[in-house]
Amino acid sequence: MDEPDLRAAVGARLKWLPADRHALRLGVYNGWNSVVDNNAEKSLGVDYLYTVGRSLKVGAVYFTGVERDEEATEGRGWRQLLDIYFVAMPQKRLTLLREVNGGFEPTDVGLSAWIASNLSSRLTSKSVRREHRVIGKSR
Repeated sequence: MDEPDLRAAVGARLKWLPADRHALRLGVYNGWNSVVDNNAEKSLGVDYLYTVGRSLKVGAVYFTGVERDEEATEGRGWRQLLDIYFVAMPQKRLTLLREVNGGFEPTDVGLSAWIASNLSSRLTSKSVRREHRVIGKSR
């Protein structure tokens, strides 16, 4: 478990390390969370990651693009997403992820908006890995 990956599997990314502990990544992707997208537009992403120390990372992701296909009843609004997360590794085999994201998409039938959160943990041993997720969502 590391920083969340909200992008599609197909695309191109450029990573830049402007200073120690800082990472910036820019990308152009085929779509939102899919290898074959439902439209011709590309999506854009900007990620920032700050490594506080060996056991804590803080990051943010901005992702934008058209998600709906050409025949969508709602129209083809340009979706916006901001994701903020914290990854803590308090022990060698324990990883915790806290994530909050929200976004909006103007459509022909009104504004679609969301906010969601995720709390995940991973405990690994030499032969067993367990993950637990608690997800909350509201509209």
